[in-house]
Amino acid sequence: MAIAIGVDEDAVPRAWPALQDYLLREYNSGRIVVGDDARRIVEAVLFPPLSALSGPFAWVNRLVTLGLLPDDVRDQYRYAWSDRRARQLKRTLGVIRSVRRVLPKAVAWWPAARQRSSATEN
Repeated sequence: MAIAIGVDEDAVPRAWPALQDYLLREYNSGRIVVGDDARRIVEAVLFPPLSALSGPFAWVNRLVTLGLLPDDVRDQYRYAWSDRRARQLKRTLGVIRSVRRVLPKAVAWWPAARQRSSATEN
């Protein structure tokens, strides 16, 4: 995604450990901060119009979105996190992984992942 929006290819980590290192450096640098604009945007993402009608899907979206944030970033958004929420996240991600494993690639994989997979199989 980063390359698609114009980031220099050499600046994009290509492996999971390299990405983790990069993100840790960025978080520790103090350059990533949550301001009022970001708080307004996250409200629109987590609580969109009619989200009450989407029930469990909206709840899962909020849980996963907030749960995957680093603690300090989540704190900057002013969202409380608890051991109970952490357990809910762990169970929810387990269910999502289990469901994803039994879904066909056409449903479970992004189009780019399907293309790359079929290219390596040929």
